Amino acid sequence: MDDKSGFSLRVLENEIQDKGRDIVRIDPEIMQILNISEGALVEVIGPNNRTSIICLSLQPSDEINENIKRNKTVDYKIIRIDSKTRDFIGTNIGDNITIRKI
Repeated sequence: MDDKSGFSLRVLENEIQDKGRDIVRIDPEIMQILNISEGALVEVIGPNNRTSIICLSLQPSDEINENIKRNKTVDYKIIRIDSKTRDFIGTNIGDNITIRKI
């Protein structure tokens, strides 16, 4: 997908160290595909709303887990979002949302 159409990602809870920071975390590969720099604003689009938020790359532990899943032919990507942002855009853990470069 190109950066105008965005990328669909599965929602997970953010890490404890990220609570209250108003950030999302995604796979560095997706950041590269969408030409998103670390700390850039991205648009997160849920079923009820959309918002702009700072994007950082996943923690190394998430990247390792995703690589293990890829090797088992489970091909999905994740986004870590806090509960405040999930509530605002109208999504829950396990749902898919769209992220795109602003």
